[in-house]
Amino acid sequence: MPSPQDIPSRGSMERLLSTAGNDLIIAEFYVNWCGNCTKIAPAYEEMAQKYGNNAQFVKVDLDKTGDIHPEYGVTSTVSPTFVFIKNGVAIDRFQGSNARMLEAAIQRHV
Repeated sequence: MPSPQDIPSRGSMERLLSTAGNDLIIAEFYVNWCGNCTKIAPAYEEMAQKYGNNAQFVKVDLDKTGDIHPEYGVTSTVSPTFVFIKNGVAIDRFQGSNARMLEAAIQRHV
């Protein structure tokens, strides 16, 4: 099963969106120095393994790709923000490091 794919640039995100078709994309917007982000990282990896056949899981490091997050409504760096994207449009958002709540959000969409 796949691991979350790193998105290193705006161009990478645009290519992913243009080739995703009707696939659900779950994007984690994070920073490496965020304690809550590192706390949920193993659970997000497990969810990518578990639900990877039903969605594409990606990670967007805000320190490297700071120009992407405003269009997805990501405003905080003290907690990870997960954005659910379908057909290029954000359809849902989850912020925080509660793995059970994140998985419930994923289950609503896959």
